[in-house]
Amino acid sequence: MKALIIRREPLELILANDKTWELRSRDTKIRGWIGLIMAGTGMIYGTAELFDSFPVNKELLMANQTKHRSTLEWREEYCQQHGGLYAWVLRRVKRFKKLIPYKHPSGAVIWVNVPEIFEEE
Repeated sequence: MKALIIRREPLELILANDKTWELRSRDTKIRGWIGLIMAGTGMIYGTAELFDSFPVNKELLMANQTKHRSTLEWREEYCQQHGGLYAWVLRRVKRFKKLIPYKHPSGAVIWVNVPEIFEEE
């Protein structure tokens, strides 16, 4: 299973179901269930279904601000550094009651391969 590494603030919004678009500098072909890792913690915080990925322009971002929750300043700086933006659409987010540790491989910045994740009820 793939697990996506996300900074603290955006991940908290995703886990609270207040953010459904994770903005990234490139497209992804990955679809289905993924783990959600908080950057720098060595822990998996939950799972989500990565449903879609598509390029976004300024107008689309402005019209869907509640889906991605990014600021205009952040978007402009990010686009200057990386070029375009893509929305990675997440749904069916589940926050774990108990965090799951994983071993972080050297150099991993976007994805980590982890065993299938099943939270005990």
